[in-house]
Amino acid sequence: MATITLAQARRRSKWLLAVHEAGHAIVALRLGVDVSKATIVPEGDLSGAVHHGPLTARETIFITLAGPIAERMANQRDTEYDISLGREESEILDLLPEYAEEIGVTLDDDEDDPAERQLQLRELHQNVANEVTEKLRQEWAAVEQLAHGLIEHETLAGPQLRARAF
Repeated sequence: MATITLAQARRRSKWLLAVHEAGHAIVALRLGVDVSKATIVPEGDLSGAVHHGPLTARETIFITLAGPIAERMANQRDTEYDISLGREESEILDLLPEYAEEIGVTLDDDEDDPAERQLQLRELHQNVANEVTEKLRQEWAAVEQLAHGLIEHETLAGPQLRARAF
């Protein structure tokens, strides 16, 4: 059984945080969102953050999912995203009906069978998670490069952020 030191555990935890935030930032940038700053410095109750302008429901969902999916990929866990996990899920679940409308998907409104609507939302959620996973696979080198920059500087902004992302 391999043991790790406290210092190794802290470095690993910091790396996963940097990958998490880099995942958010890379997907945001690839969607054309103006990202002003990414940081792994705690802000309030957040361990790190990506600052950007206003977002559509689609952008919010994609960017929100990108962090935990990138972290999961870096941790070499099964990359099938479990849509029932994560503290960011409530925001996503609240936005799925608006996103469905944005992309022209009609959700079942049968009040006698709310389970059908929930099934549709879960399927839409899983489809988006799969799309984000594929986008991150394609952009993995950029995610790692940005994460290394966050480890080195803790905060990247403006041109410094974009230079590491492209």
